[in-house]
Amino acid sequence: MAQFGANLPIAGVIAIEVRMANHGEQPLKLDSGRFALKDASGKGLKRLTPRIALERVMTYFGVSLYGKEAYRRTLESYETIALKPEAIQPKEERSGILFFGARESTGLTGLVLTFKGGPAPISLKLD
Repeated sequence: MAQFGANLPIAGVIAIEVRMANHGEQPLKLDSGRFALKDASGKGLKRLTPRIALERVMTYFGVSLYGKEAYRRTLESYETIALKPEAIQPKEERSGILFFGARESTGLTGLVLTFKGGPAPISLKLD
């Protein structure tokens, strides 16, 4: 993704941009446990917080020395673009990034993102 200066999948992170709109009459709750990502073999990938996603990237690229302020700003950038877990009110839209942990064997084709918690489950194939 253009927002990141690193190749996230090789660092074990898959970042998915999500845009959601609530056309219903009730708020749509975006609890963290409601999104799931499965790879082509059907195995679930663990959802990561922005902090854990950043730590994986830093570890992979061997970043062990950094200024506290630089780390704080980078983490703030990850948190700013992450999908916020607050409810989406009727007629409101929200977008953000979801982070998932990838294994070495995880390919970027055949991924399926699901969301449960709205009026009906949503399942999207991400090819």
